[in-house]
Amino acid sequence: PAEIRFPSGALNRTGHLKDRQSYGKYIGQEFQKILIEELTLIPDELMYTQLIGSARSTVPGLRPQVFATTNPGNIGHGWVKKRFVSPAPRNWPFVNPKTGRKAIFIPAKIEDNPKLMEADPDYVHLLEGLRETDEQLWKAWRLGNWDVFIGQKFTEWNYDIHTYPGAMDYPIELCMRIMCFDWGYTAPGVMLWLAITPENAYGVRRVYCYRELWQIKKQPEEWAVQLAKINAIDPVRYMALPHDCFVQTQGRQTIADTFHTITKIPIRQMPTLARNA
Repeated sequence: PAEIRFPSGALNRTGHLKDRQSYGKYIGQEFQKILIEELTLIPDELMYTQLIGSARSTVPGLRPQVFATTNPGNIGHGWVKKRFVSPAPRNWPFVNPKTGRKAIFIPAKIEDNPKLMEADPDYVHLLEGLRETDEQLWKAWRLGNWDVFIGQKFTEWNYDIHTYPGAMDYPIELCMRIMCFDWGYTAPGVMLWLAITPENAYGVRRVYCYRELWQIKKQPEEWAVQLAKINAIDPVRYMALPHDCFVQTQGRQTIADTFHTITKIPIRQMPTLARNA
């Protein structure tokens, strides 16, 4: 592989990770800086973890760092999004709770590369042209949208449009707060907290989703204990539950009854718009 040597003695080495055994050529070596191009081409997080095990430094003042560039999509989209994109707002540093490593996701679009736009304006037209042939690819490459390629329900979802940075622009104490739930055990169960503002002068109300509890393999009783603790601090008007929470299974009381008994939160059954909706 090509090497670039500098007069100072610094050395840049190039390499690849084309198969699962490739990381072995980096084991035991010390790389103070690792730069990975197109991170989502790495199929799983294990291969990435094995590779960056060589990111270390014995040189005083030269701290080890890993840099990665990528587009959304490709085989590694899911794990990259989960590890780097989802844990914190864009441009906010955070600490990975599993590894203790600091990280930050910095988004960029073609507008952030004025040199390229000036030198190759046709490239912008190429990206825009994707909208007519492959809208999902257009969202990924042109908009930098990570909420694609994963079978999401709402294909119009856009992080920049549908999230609100910082605090709400309305006092949450004056909002009607409710909880809504989608039951799951092996598949994730999700509880959302919604704050619904009063109508403004134009008759418009806003709904903010300000908290989420997402977990798997938790029994209704375990959910209810958690919800009761949260509700003691942040009480809601009622809890909205889907139809499957009102069905008895194996002689046990319904999820709705379990939630109400333990949390004391009023329960409302929400209408199902279609079978299996």
